[in-house]
Amino acid sequence: NVAADLKIWKGLSYKFTIGNTIKNGYSYTQTSPYDFGPQAFVENASRYESRYRDESSVMNHLLNYETKIGKHDIKAMVGYSREEKIFKGTTAGGNHLYSPLLEVLSKLVITSGSDFIRAGGWNWTERLESSFGRVNYNYDGKYFFQGSVRQDGSSKFGSLNREGTFWSVSGGWAVHKEEFFKSSFISELKPRMSYGILGNEDIPPFRYLSGINIGGGQLNYPFGSLPSQVVSVGAIATSVGNENIKWEQTATFDAGIDFGFLNNSITGTFDYFDSETTDMLAPTPIPATSGVIENIYTNIATMQNKGWEFSATYHHTGKNGFNFDITGNISHTENKIIKLGSEDAQIQDGYVDFENNPTTITKEGLPVASFNLYKSDGIFQSVDQINAHKNAAGDLLQPDAKPGDLKFVDTDNNGYIDDGDKIIMGSGLADYDLGLNFNGSYKNFDFAIFFNGKLGQNMYNGAKMFLYKENRSSDLLNAWTPSNTNTDVYRTSFNDVNGNNRVSDYFLEDASFVRLKNIQVGYTIPQSFVSKLKLNRLRVYAGATNVLTFTKYSGFDPDLTNGSTFSRGVDRGYYPLSSTFVLGLNVGF
Repeated sequence: NVAADLKIWKGLSYKFTIGNTIKNGYSYTQTSPYDFGPQAFVENASRYESRYRDESSVMNHLLNYETKIGKHDIKAMVGYSREEKIFKGTTAGGNHLYSPLLEVLSKLVITSGSDFIRAGGWNWTERLESSFGRVNYNYDGKYFFQGSVRQDGSSKFGSLNREGTFWSVSGGWAVHKEEFFKSSFISELKPRMSYGILGNEDIPPFRYLSGINIGGGQLNYPFGSLPSQVVSVGAIATSVGNENIKWEQTATFDAGIDFGFLNNSITGTFDYFDSETTDMLAPTPIPATSGVIENIYTNIATMQNKGWEFSATYHHTGKNGFNFDITGNISHTENKIIKLGSEDAQIQDGYVDFENNPTTITKEGLPVASFNLYKSDGIFQSVDQINAHKNAAGDLLQPDAKPGDLKFVDTDNNGYIDDGDKIIMGSGLADYDLGLNFNGSYKNFDFAIFFNGKLGQNMYNGAKMFLYKENRSSDLLNAWTPSNTNTDVYRTSFNDVNGNNRVSDYFLEDASFVRLKNIQVGYTIPQSFVSKLKLNRLRVYAGATNVLTFTKYSGFDPDLTNGSTFSRGVDRGYYPLSSTFVLGLNVGF
């Protein structure tokens, strides 16, 4: 990283920064022959290698001007930035290494029709160029205004929509500094308001172009009738390009207030926000019959998020040397799709079993990725209960059920248990997000602890559903049997003709939680001792991350995030969150 500052004139300065980060990586996998029986054996050693290089560079030019005229304070800035990311890599490998002792790709051989040697790679560049400006003004430290505008150009969009222009304005009023405002209790009172539009280009590169895979054992094909034929290189479309995709835009209105009481020993903020995202970028499902294996990216939706945030801090300075700050925050957000393609458009996602069993639906008027599930109503305890579960015509609603199976509700009263009985059952979005942070010190000791949590969020336990389907969960040791009827675990079966494993609220769980996220204790060695070691500061500390989680959720992590916007809140069995314990030293010279 290199930076340079130049003072041009009174209040006028120029700053230039440039930075570059390079990351090189190498990995390999080598598997020795093994034999675990007729269905699990490998005769030859295999080897695969991968090398990559990621390079990221950022360049900024900033021109700043500031001046003060009487009670008028003015600051202005214009700038230009350029970011470039280059990703390169190669992979190679095969399934028949001449000898397990030869750990090199050049010793891969082909001696039979099942042997193969394959190579692959990638090479692409992403660029983002931006021009921007900002003006800050305040009068007498009481009245504040800020305006900004920027134009961004991204290589992730085609030439038709490469650039986007975004802006924001904000203002505030320090009421507590007015002559008419005199209060020994209120030490700060500052209402403020803002409105702005931000852009988003966070999608994979080249989605405005169609993708094609060339060659390979499944694509190449020999043509002709001669004994020795020329193999023609085959190709297949893997993705459909959309040259019309453009910047996603989020317009946000925010009204808030900063406050302080008792000489700012208590401070805090409250904000109300209402944002609308238009031209929302997302992968859009296309029919599997198209033969294309990747979804097409489109500006698919208009989405609204509105809610409020509250944060307060208490500052304590003790006469006995015990000082601490404690901060608590809580927020609430409501999410809704305003527009999604055509009027009746919907996106099903949250698949648990490959492309089967969707658990979420996204459509107008609902939160993104709302759970759309069958409603269960306990477990059938007897044949009489099954026979009593009838429609208006007297037909059994679940004719294949047996005692121990789940009972499902005919919510649309059409006389059948079918897809029309799925109902909306909330979403993975929490009703409230919580945080509590404590920082304290006593003489040379310091202490910090942080809790976070979410209340009112649901999680679809897809991992549990899959384990039940495969009869691999320890829960099934308590499954219903004629002699074990006091249980909420339905009976086990290998064919599941009743559809107990269908997507239902049986696998939907309350994922509210409170987590001890971080804790740390430190001690700063007295200066009288540290100076003898020719040091300025020496601190020892111990800490831990993700220490405890209090939740009723039976999965690994109630706060997991998955890759798709439209499958939020679906747990497919992701790797659990790890705890970390640290001992360390801070040394100052």
